[in-house]
Amino acid sequence: VQGVVPSNEAVVAIALVKYGTPTALIMLTGMIVNILLARFTRFKYIFLTGQAMLYTSCLSAVILISAGMGDGWQTILFGGIFEGTLLTTTPALCQPFMRKITKSDQVAMGHTGNIGYASAGLIGKLFGDKSKSTEDLNIPKSLGFLRDSTVSIALLMSVVYVILAIATGPSYIESKLSGGTNYIVYS
Repeated sequence: VQGVVPSNEAVVAIALVKYGTPTALIMLTGMIVNILLARFTRFKYIFLTGQAMLYTSCLSAVILISAGMGDGWQTILFGGIFEGTLLTTTPALCQPFMRKITKSDQVAMGHTGNIGYASAGLIGKLFGDKSKSTEDLNIPKSLGFLRDSTVSIALLMSVVYVILAIATGPSYIESKLSGGTNYIVYS
């Protein structure tokens, strides 16, 4: 059986072998842009989550270089501006929700999932019931294994892949993707 580790850290480690220099320079440029934006705009957020900065820089380098920009100054500048802007604005998106949780503005959240978290907060604000909390849910202990995000993602993606394999059909998958391996097993 062969598989992959579903971890962005593992993918970044592999990508850094080929894209290490542009990744580092994008990260440096992004940090400078983040500091300048925090100093001169109303978004006073300095992103201190180093592993998220590294991941974003590496992803930017790989995408920009793969898109044909090369690994020159344009990639570093464009990637750095993108990253610095992202690092400055995404904590601001989550801050209204952080303020509600922590009862202060002393802590902001710097994470690659901030856009998703802010979206979830907005949906909850529009459709949620403030009198109910997920903390009050009684989840059976037998489902405790679902707290591990890798397990939850693996289960969800297995269902998604099987549904897509059935929808796509065996002839396409077996002739174009799996080299004749059964289309359900391949997915």
